[in-house]
Amino acid sequence: MTWTRRKMLQTGAGGLLAGALTACGPVRPAAPGPARQEAGELTWLIADHGGAAGQAWFEQTLIPAFTRERPKVQVTTIYVSWGELGQKRDTLYAAGTGPDLLQSGAGNAHAYRGLVISLDDRLRRWKDWEDYYPATLATSRWQEKQYGIPARIDARAMIYRRDLFAQQGLELPTTWDEMRRAALALTRREGGELVQLGFDPVDFDGGFANQRWVPMLWQNGGEVVSPDGRRPLFNSPEGVEALRFWADLLNQVAPWGEKLPEVPSGLSRLAAGTAVANIAGQWILTGAIQNAPEVVEHLVVRPPLRQRRQLINVFNNWFGIGSQSKYMDLAWELLLHFNQPDNLLEYCRLVGSAVPRRSLRDRGHMTDPRYQMKAWIEIVEQYARPHPLIVAPSVPVGGKDMWAVLTEAIHNVRQGKQGPKEALDEAARNWQLQLDAAYRELGL
Repeated sequence: MTWTRRKMLQTGAGGLLAGALTACGPVRPAAPGPARQEAGELTWLIADHGGAAGQAWFEQTLIPAFTRERPKVQVTTIYVSWGELGQKRDTLYAAGTGPDLLQSGAGNAHAYRGLVISLDDRLRRWKDWEDYYPATLATSRWQEKQYGIPARIDARAMIYRRDLFAQQGLELPTTWDEMRRAALALTRREGGELVQLGFDPVDFDGGFANQRWVPMLWQNGGEVVSPDGRRPLFNSPEGVEALRFWADLLNQVAPWGEKLPEVPSGLSRLAAGTAVANIAGQWILTGAIQNAPEVVEHLVVRPPLRQRRQLINVFNNWFGIGSQSKYMDLAWELLLHFNQPDNLLEYCRLVGSAVPRRSLRDRGHMTDPRYQMKAWIEIVEQYARPHPLIVAPSVPVGGKDMWAVLTEAIHNVRQGKQGPKEALDEAARNWQLQLDAAYRELGL
């Protein structure tokens, strides 16, 4: 056997989304040729692996197609959830056994330092590189160097239950004020219990609150940091106003701590019909396609709401070559193999994502109307900004990383512990300390 699997960890939210997907389709391998003489074992650390179906595709189809012409090559896959990725990665690097290929997400510029190598020289010789959407590149770019290749588009958009709006004779909202009026009108209680949410607060109230609030900050004319990345700007008047608006809206829909409708396994509240609107990603449709196909026609993807600007954040998870790899050229070959059109299409189908290559927009699941990929690509092309890259110190100031600090501020306002200005000012002071420490470490 030309490949092995070292360890499989239980998947987190991303894996649960894709775990129920249908069996993976075939990869079309290149025509058989003479066996190559390369030798070595490559380790591949993967967070977005598509659950059980995705793992089967990696191990039974993608990797064997790569090793068929390389009988002396082994590929060991290590599957982790996003929550486990950082610890597993750091443990491997500390032991001097960093993976040859590894995955990263958005917003972690500090993690590039010393972990992955620049791909610029290799990318200049790869003609397909120009095929990637520009908006997908920033999350793997740092100080004018490209450290990874986007594997998927993890975009955010407004998603609505069109039928529930129609039942009340309401149009889908396009502005903040329209959203607030609709959210209040469509929130229902029965016997004092919430049975329908006019806007689902789930991600604002969880660990991803900062990700949901950043586009609202942008839409209101604010920014997260200064153009040089050295100063926090989110506590501006625009930021304070944005936080006050959304905290008030969510508290009118569902005060903090109120019991929310249960979420059926494999579904969102939108698909279940217990929420009518949310800012979310493509997993909403993917889960419905697999577990509640009868409601797919009622889910509709729309551009971001309008306020002062119309913007949304996009996350583009990517793969890079580890700096401790002993087989960098071989790892590059595997990365190119993964990014062959048919392979990338199948991977993105398994993880429920739009494909980051423009030439693939009219192929495979990208043409399936259930996924509404035309709407997702329009959002990426017209409204998307990459989620901000923040340079953080190796040791968080105060014990919390910067995004966790911002999430805590949002939660404090939602809970009534602090006002918007007080909470954001406090978070900004922490961010300034962390940014100063990070740039000192860089010697900049």
